[in-house]
Amino acid sequence: TGIYGCGTYTSYSREIAINYAQKADKTNNNNGDISVFKMIIGEDMIFANYEELKKEFDSLQSTASRLNKLDELSNYEFFFRDIGVYATLKGYDGIKLNNYNGYNHIIILNRSKLIVINGEEDISV
Repeated sequence: TGIYGCGTYTSYSREIAINYAQKADKTNNNNGDISVFKMIIGEDMIFANYEELKKEFDSLQSTASRLNKLDELSNYEFFFRDIGVYATLKGYDGIKLNNYNGYNHIIILNRSKLIVINGEEDISV
């Protein structure tokens, strides 16, 4: 779970990734046992632009809140609570923040489209 939806949060910056891992470590009391990995994104990954997706999701949530009184909708409430779940249902493999609120993270929704390698190694592709 994260601010911009459920998913695996990634960063272009190793320093930012380490900072987030350290914060998560303190939250989860893991005593300094953190890992940072490099990931190669598959060429066929489909990304949503966060700002555009958020407008659509907010509109959907507004509609859902009006319809929420219907018993039939309560079974689907989970899908209206998280933008990451919504993006996955729409067929996106990830969400790019594209400098939204100053962040350029990518939230990975479909980890099967990644190649993950040890963060200490450099590779050539």
